[in-house]
Amino acid sequence: MKRPSMRTFYGALFSFFACQLAPHAAGASTTPAECTDEAVDLILQARHASAQSCMVPFGGALYFAAYEEATGIELWRSDRTEAGTAMLTDLYAGPIGSVPTELTEFAGRLWFQAGDDEHGAELWSSDGTAAGTRLETDIAPGPASSWPASLTDSGTGLLYFSASRALDGRELWAYGIDDSQAYQIADIWIGRQGSSPSQFAMLNGHLYFRASDSNFGSELWVSDGTSATIFEDLAPGASSSSPYNLEVYDGSLHFETFTRAEGIQSYVTQGIRGSTQLAVGTTNRTVLSWQAPTANEDGSALLDLAGYIIYYWSDTEPRMKWFGVSAHERNSHAFNNLAPGNYHFMVTALSAGGGESLPTHMISKRIL
Repeated sequence: MKRPSMRTFYGALFSFFACQLAPHAAGASTTPAECTDEAVDLILQARHASAQSCMVPFGGALYFAAYEEATGIELWRSDRTEAGTAMLTDLYAGPIGSVPTELTEFAGRLWFQAGDDEHGAELWSSDGTAAGTRLETDIAPGPASSWPASLTDSGTGLLYFSASRALDGRELWAYGIDDSQAYQIADIWIGRQGSSPSQFAMLNGHLYFRASDSNFGSELWVSDGTSATIFEDLAPGASSSSPYNLEVYDGSLHFETFTRAEGIQSYVTQGIRGSTQLAVGTTNRTVLSWQAPTANEDGSALLDLAGYIIYYWSDTEPRMKWFGVSAHERNSHAFNNLAPGNYHFMVTALSAGGGESLPTHMISKRIL
């Protein structure tokens, strides 16, 4: 089997396509990020190439990972014209490809994870030119990989991300633009286990995220860029509340937790310890958004995507409902005026010939 055509958000790869589905907290923006461009897609199809990531605007152009047989998956640039659409640079020479991911603008440059045979998968950045594309740090020296992920601009001169080393597992790191250095903020779970930081969100200059250790389980943590401490132990002791869907809006951090005892619960905090509380009031709205697939599992261009089917049901009304969404209309759907309860969502893709893919991983959301 060839390299998966798209990175999957929940680690699931489906036979027709790998779809990224991310539920947004109630009250969040209804407009999904621009992810693909029809004009660029047509140019790529004519060249037997295919986009493998969202198209990120930077410096007046679109940047994205794209696949073609001779070079594998590499970083491309497009100004939406045929002449201005091309691979930016071949970081991993040959058909293997450097597989750029996590494209994020920070400090006037485009940052991303990419791999080559000398350094493995590490942190790179680009000014939008081949000559200005460079390796920023080799956290796992040599051909080993640190797999930097969850790249997040702090707005204060720090780029937060998680990275992995054999010595201490996946932990929280930052890159400081002032001294051009990457450093580990904290070794939260001492030893090779790693705390696996994820679900990054910025509030009032601080990074909030989920991390795990042997004392607190999987809980909500916070960092100011110099250290990291647990913010709330919502499932006391080594039990886990497993916070997810971290979203900042209206000056507060909103998130969900899941425990066997309480099921899914929605919380809100203003960033003051002890102020975290169950969300109250009407939050009977949620938005699903997903990334449109651009390739089949074998890496060939997906040319006949016609639309999606959204399936949903609740614990109180377990009968599954569904409706179709055209692929040319949108990559998101807002659910309004849902009755309180626990809801579950899945999305499938439809081909022009009527074929339907396997569903995405099920996403659950509590509506109050």
